[in-house]
Amino acid sequence: IDKTFTKLREVTFSYALPSSLLSRIKFIKKAEASLIGRNLYLFFPKKYKDVDPDQFTQRGGSDLQTPSTRRFGFNLNLTF
Repeated sequence: IDKTFTKLREVTFSYALPSSLLSRIKFIKKAEASLIGRNLYLFFPKKYKDVDPDQFTQRGGSDLQTPSTRRFGFNLNLTF
């Protein structure tokens, strides 16, 4: 099996809240919000559409790892 593939593993978009907005809340010095996406895109030949290419070892067998799942998340970092 040809293991040529392209995978977008992680994308993060972050936004730091402006200090003018945070000045209203006395005890927060810095705030940052992030959106995170993992395993967003996999380009692999169509005939192997349901195969995760990361599961194949160098000798051609499979090590039976579970397929990558697409995940989305939100992160909020506050500095007091």
